[in-house]
Amino acid sequence: MFGVLAHSGRNANSSVFDATDNSVQLSLEYAAPSNGTLYLIGEYRWGNAVSTGPQSLVNLDIAQVFVADDAYTNPQLISYRFDARTAIATVGYNHPFGKFGSLDLSWRWAQATPTQSPSFPGASKPRYVDNQFLLVYLKRF
Repeated sequence: MFGVLAHSGRNANSSVFDATDNSVQLSLEYAAPSNGTLYLIGEYRWGNAVSTGPQSLVNLDIAQVFVADDAYTNPQLISYRFDARTAIATVGYNHPFGKFGSLDLSWRWAQATPTQSPSFPGASKPRYVDNQFLLVYLKRF
């Protein structure tokens, strides 16, 4: 079992990406002798989040600051910073191959919800959800 309490701050060239957040994380691992490691990680974050999306009234309303995103060719996308609560859960299995390598398979689920609701009638608070499936070969040198 392993736990982390953290505060992060970022200072970037754009005020959209200048952000701070706090987090608490708990990791549980079970290592079966020579058969690999099963792990579970839970994390909760509160503070600034950044997203890229269309120039909708909801996105502009909850944004603390926004800018046209030059990483995409679609001129209607903006990057914006907002306050959010984020929950992240990861379940994975790491299988060793000899002394210098392993294969890691995991599923990560994340949900970020803005703390501020849109200020105009009829608008609902957006919720951002993502599922990631990862297959990674790890090599020690």
